[in-house]
Amino acid sequence: MSNGNLRLFATDKDLFDLLVAPRQRITERIMLELARDRRIFCSAQMTRHELADYISSLPHDFQDVAGLIEKGEAGTRNERTTFVTVESNDVVEADIRAALTSYKASVGASERVTMPPSGAGVVFANVEYSDFDYSRTHLLQRQNRNAAVEFRVEDGRVRIRLPSTERAQEIVAAVVTELERNKRATFTRNEISVSHLIPELRSRFFLFLMGRMSEYKADTVTRLKVASSNSTDEIADSEGGDDGVDAASAEMLHLVENVALSGENLLASPQYRQLAESGFFITSMTWRASQQVAPYDKVQFDISFEDGKEGIGFRYLARVAPRSSRDTYPQSFRLPTEARKKELFETIEAAAHAALAAMQNNIIPSKAQGDA
Repeated sequence: MSNGNLRLFATDKDLFDLLVAPRQRITERIMLELARDRRIFCSAQMTRHELADYISSLPHDFQDVAGLIEKGEAGTRNERTTFVTVESNDVVEADIRAALTSYKASVGASERVTMPPSGAGVVFANVEYSDFDYSRTHLLQRQNRNAAVEFRVEDGRVRIRLPSTERAQEIVAAVVTELERNKRATFTRNEISVSHLIPELRSRFFLFLMGRMSEYKADTVTRLKVASSNSTDEIADSEGGDDGVDAASAEMLHLVENVALSGENLLASPQYRQLAESGFFITSMTWRASQQVAPYDKVQFDISFEDGKEGIGFRYLARVAPRSSRDTYPQSFRLPTEARKKELFETIEAAAHAALAAMQNNIIPSKAQGDA
């Protein structure tokens, strides 16, 4: 029998266990960031247990606890998204459904393909499959996974939004192949890639994109990764890495943050010019922005390339800190609702197309810096 007077709450011990248990997901860097979100600066020399003990003793409301649970959960909750555009003037929803049906028949019982109801011009597909996960044990583990794919027919093209995973990309490639076979045609596939751009324009791509996020004003840049075109250094980020790339990443983060906060002209900065001439360029950037229209939420945008060195594999993630009725915001950013995710992803994709077009035309993003 259920108890109507039952009250559930998280104790300090519950929060401590939540912070310590999922080592691969709630790292020391994330815990330091959780503290900084509260305007608390902890020493980077603190151990994992010391950080968890301190953070768990702080007040946490429902949104804070839900955010911690989300960070610690396994699965696809932190999975990035990507998109590809297929150029075709005569593809309709029925063609996409037929291609999905053909794919379903080809994989048989090894995958479960469903097509839930969708609106005009859109086809949704869920593909459930088994995958092996080596991340937490030396033993071979099979896990059930799901790839949610959206096909949207618009303006003589099909825009496909999918998880940024190798398996999801293989599924989409197979469906497009079935579509080409059924239509007896070959379609051009376009993706966001900066592999053909010089290093300096790759950095400008991120700055232009940040400044072209419609209805969002950048507040601060929280994380940034760079790579060097003049060496074989691995990509490092502003939290740590190899000495040369790490120092360049920290310096670039400082410069880009000044752009977000004060609108300074980054391209005219001698420090930026020195970094650019040394072959360093941005490969990943995370920033927080304030929405300039209702509901006036705060959003954290995470934009990167899966292969930052080559500039391919564009992917993105957005989290939201909703404004409350008292004009306050939770301490943690959470994954948005499906409706809000659609709006945010469309904004990111439009800004990415605009940024790539500007870089291909070698447009100096001065307005983007002013807007940022």
